[in-house]
Parts: sequence; C-alpha cells; structure tokens
Amino acid sequence: MLIVASREFQTQYGLILDKVRSGACVSVTNHGRPAFYVFPHNEDTAYILRRTAGRRLSQKLKNLTPNAEAEALTPDQINQLMHDA
Repeated sequence: MLIVASREFQTQYGLILDKVRSGACVSVTNHGRPAFYVFPHNEDTAYILRRTAGRRLSQKLKNLTPNAEAEALTPDQINQLMHDA
C-alpha cells in the first residue's frame, strides 16, 4: 500500500490516480495519521464495501429499541411501508 501525505495527494493527484487505476491502494495521511484510503473500483472492493455496509446496518438495527407503534404493525402494513418508500 502506498502511503502519501495529504499535501502530496493534492499536488500529485493525477499521478496517484493513475497508480490507483492500475490497482494500487493508497493511504492518505494528515499530520502523520491515516485520514482516508483510495482504492480501485473493482468487483472485490465493491463486494467488501457491500459487506461492510451490511454489517454496520445489522449492528445499528440490533441496537434499536422498537416502540409500541412499531411492534403493532402487521406484515401487510410493513410491506406497504416498504412499497411506499
């Protein structure tokens, strides 16, 4: 993985973009600490992002406390709400 400072990322954006397009992953730092990652868009990274998003959503849903109104919904009402959204 290529590690670059945020200032270098700004000034060398085109060169770094070319490296990412060719398959490299880049960690961009701010004051020596990782700030964000840049990685190529492909099937592997798309799969990882979907899995990560799914895990985060599952965790948030587990931590929700249903209220009485939500508990009283029938499956047909839930389906209608999903259809309307």
